[in-house]
Amino acid sequence: MLLLLDSQNRLIADETISRGTVNQTSVYPREIVNLALQHFAHAVIIVHNHPGGETSPSRADISVTKDIDKALAVIGITLHDHLIVAGTNCVSLKSLGHL
Repeated sequence: MLLLLDSQNRLIADETISRGTVNQTSVYPREIVNLALQHFAHAVIIVHNHPGGETSPSRADISVTKDIDKALAVIGITLHDHLIVAGTNCVSLKSLGHL
């Protein structure tokens, strides 16, 4: 899921960016950039779940987060965070130092 924010960090839209299998999904930075531009977003937050119950980010989670951050930065849009939800737990890639 992608949360799109205005210049005051108010939610202006939420978009489903991918649906995956039990252990993987595909997310493309280009898709995130396009949605952010369509909604005139100033910032975004990415949220996805780990159905297996583990909140630790995978290497792919970290890599795609960095790619998305770079792509958004080029057009002046901030990636505030990437949250991973597993059951009742949640972890922030920003708080883990990956952003």
